[in-house]
Amino acid sequence: MQKIADILITIEISQVLAITTAQTDGCIDENIMTTNDDIAPDIVSRINDAADQLFAEAGRVVFPNVDAVRRRAHVNMNYVTLVMRQWRQQHKPQPPITEESLPETLRHAGSQLLASFWREANAIGQAHLASATSTWEEEKKELEDLQAQLAAAVDGQAAELREASTALTQMRTQLTEAAAVQHRLEQRAVTAESECQGNARVLHQAQQEIQELRSLLRAAQTTQERLTQQLQEQLTTHAATAERHMAEQTRYAEQLGQLKEEASQLRQRLADKTVEPSPKAAVQKRAR
Repeated sequence: MQKIADILITIEISQVLAITTAQTDGCIDENIMTTNDDIAPDIVSRINDAADQLFAEAGRVVFPNVDAVRRRAHVNMNYVTLVMRQWRQQHKPQPPITEESLPETLRHAGSQLLASFWREANAIGQAHLASATSTWEEEKKELEDLQAQLAAAVDGQAAELREASTALTQMRTQLTEAAAVQHRLEQRAVTAESECQGNARVLHQAQQEIQELRSLLRAAQTTQERLTQQLQEQLTTHAATAERHMAEQTRYAEQLGQLKEEASQLRQRLADKTVEPSPKAAVQKRAR
C-alpha cells in the first residue's frame, strides 16, 4: 500500500508539472504574433526581401532597423512595423527542444524517492521559470528597440517637415522680392513713358518688358501655389503617419505591461508551489 500511494503521488505531481509547463509556454507566446493579412502580398515580399538584404549586409548578426527597411522597400512605415515583427520571430534563434524525463533517482522506493522527485520537480520548475523569464526579457528588449526605432523615424520625419517649411518660407521671400522688383520696374516704366511720350520705340520696349515681367510673375505665382499645395499635402501625410506611430507606441507599451504582469503571476505561482509541504510529509500523513 505504501508503494501504491507513492506511485499515485508521483503521477499527480507529474501531471501538475506538465500543466504548469503548458501554461507557462502559453503565457509567453499568447500575444507575440500579429497577423498581416491586410497587407498586399507584394508589399510583404518587398519588405521581407529588403530585411533579408540588410540582414545579410550586416553579417547576419544584427537585425535591420525598421526605418532602413522602409527606405529600402519604399513602403509605408506601418506596414514595415507589422511585417518586421513576424520577420524577427522567424529569424530568432530557436532554443533547443529537450525532452524531459523522470530522473533515475525517482525509481527508488520510499521516502528517498519522493524527496529526490520533489527536488527534481522544483529544479524543473525553476528552469521553466528561467526560460520564461529569458524569453520575456528578449521580447521586452525587441519591443523597446522597435519603439526606439519608431521614435527615431518620427523625429526624422519631423526634421524633414521643418526643412520643407524653411524652403517654403525662403521661396515666399524670393517671390516677395520679385514682386517688389516688378513694382519698381513698373514705376520706372511709367516714369519713362511720361518722359518719352514722343519716342514710340522706347515706349514699345518698356511695354514689352512689363508684359514679360507680368508673365514671369504669373509663372512664379503658379509655381508658388503648386509648391504650397504639395507641401500642405506632405504635411498632412506626415501628420497622419506620426499619429499612427504614436498609436503603435501606445499599443507596444500596453503589451509590455501585460507581459510584465504575466511574468509576475508566473513567478508567484512557482513561488507558491515551492512553499507547499513536501511529498514525504504528505505520504507519512496518508500512511497514518
